[in-house]
Amino acid sequence: NSGLYIVVIVHLDSFIQGIYAICKVNADKKNLPFQPTMLTSLPEYVAVDGKRLRQILINLLKNAIS
Repeated sequence: NSGLYIVVIVHLDSFIQGIYAICKVNADKKNLPFQPTMLTSLPEYVAVDGKRLRQILINLLKNAIS
């Protein structure tokens, strides 16, 4: 059922912090500074397919760190 989306309400700050923690490990291994900076205010909660959004953001950040 890879075509199905499972939409859930997520606390955006916690979601971003979780992704940050995962990617920070990779950045630290390469001695790269890695700190999230919010340039604009974001909604507190969002309705997303959390699994897919997490995959996309981690892949983008891992590619940027590599």
